[in-house]
Parts: sequence; C-alpha cells; structure tokens
Amino acid sequence: MAAASGYDLLKFEGTISSAQWQQLAIGFILAFITAIFAVKWFVSLLNRHGFTGFGYYRIVVGVLFLVFAMMG
Repeated sequence: MAAASGYDLLKFEGTISSAQWQQLAIGFILAFITAIFAVKWFVSLLNRHGFTGFGYYRIVVGVLFLVFAMMG
C-alpha cells in the first residue's frame, strides 16, 4: 500500500498541501490499526475453531467453480 501510494504521489503533478499530507497520514495510521485488529481477530478465530471450516469452505467453493467452469 505504501509503494502504491508513493508511486501515485510521484505521478501527481500538482502540489500537495499540508492538509492533504495530514489526511494521508491519518489514513495510513487508521488502516494500520484496523489491520492489526483484523489479524488479531482472525488468529483468535483460528485458535478457537482451527482450519476445518475454512477447508470445507474452500472445497465447496472449488467444486462450485469447477462446475460453473464446465457449464460454460
């Protein structure tokens, strides 16, 4: 995400105000905090339930994908 944003900033031909830098920084910080909570929640879910449900889900989705691919 940082590389993509940096690339967009390099391509940007105008000037960036301090308010825009502040918004960018707030966005990065909030995205980082949200990602930490999401990963912690997902790891705790896996510790409680394991990969069994995820395995069944992936098998069902894979079979459905194959069926739909064969149908055209």
